[in-house]
Amino acid sequence: GLHLWGDAIGIPETRWEAPFQPTGEDAYGKVFAIPLKDDTKAANFIVHQPSGDAVPQTRDPGGDRSFVPIDHPEIWLKGGDATVYTTPPS
Repeated sequence: GLHLWGDAIGIPETRWEAPFQPTGEDAYGKVFAIPLKDDTKAANFIVHQPSGDAVPQTRDPGGDRSFVPIDHPEIWLKGGDATVYTTPPS
């Protein structure tokens, strides 16, 4: 799931033990449609299992990551890769 926080996020900050869960799945993998309140602000996230904080067993590398939705309305992530891709990775 995703631990979410920041001024872009349109829901209360998620709790570490209860990350935001996928809202769907497509050909690439899990999809997270994040509710937004201000797409011009940073959406911050950490990918992890509930209460997981061990890289790479229960938490993806990269630590705190972010993107600005108005600049990149969709991002792609690969498990075990800290890069935030703005186009689908090969």
